Amino acid sequence: MDIIGKCLQPEEFKEYVNNKFFGFFPANEIVLHHTFRPNLSQWKGRDTIYSLKRHYENKDWDAGPHLFIAPEGIWLFSDMRKNGIHAGKSGNYRSIGIETVGDYMITKPEGLVLDNLLFAITALNEKLGLKAEDIKFHRDYMATACPGKAVTKDWIIGEINNYKIIPDNWLIKEKTKKAVFFVKNNIKYPIPDWETFLFFWGTREKDIISLSSSQINQIKTGNLLPSIKNLI
Repeated sequence: MDIIGKCLQPEEFKEYVNNKFFGFFPANEIVLHHTFRPNLSQWKGRDTIYSLKRHYENKDWDAGPHLFIAPEGIWLFSDMRKNGIHAGKSGNYRSIGIETVGDYMITKPEGLVLDNLLFAITALNEKLGLKAEDIKFHRDYMATACPGKAVTKDWIIGEINNYKIIPDNWLIKEKTKKAVFFVKNNIKYPIPDWETFLFFWGTREKDIISLSSSQINQIKTGNLLPSIKNLI
């Protein structure tokens, strides 16, 4: 089995997707899974990816899911241009199989795993012309609880619809607050004062985007940038 076996950060994944040729008949749906086992505490990144490769090979599969969404990033597994093996014959055809690392029978994905999952789905939807409502679950095709009993269509569709990818190096500000944020890998970094803003990023007014508070709140907040007073 040939796999890509590479972990990408969100913006790297978006660039990869935007530049990728998905074939003349590209995937027209995303099928969501959870790994269940290994769960998050058992996940060892590259070691686990190649352990899964051996597991699928032992089942005589020539492909597997396309992506594994982990805390450290988005793992490329099988080529998204080709049908994978992840959801039975009907579920495999012209679909992209996404495995969310973890066990979501009781709790929903959260933190970095959820951030990376929403980013990956949003990037793929934009590339392939799909909507949040187009998402499928493993259990839509086979007798399984996957992607976990805690994960419902209403919840994930709402999360996707409320999510927004902001390009790297852009600035955003809330309409009702005097706050400016710098965005990197879809994480917003508050700018502590105007002098710091000017020192780090200049006055690129064309790059400042006004977003609603609800959209900004969907973007994870990173550490406050150091004040310029601490740098000079």
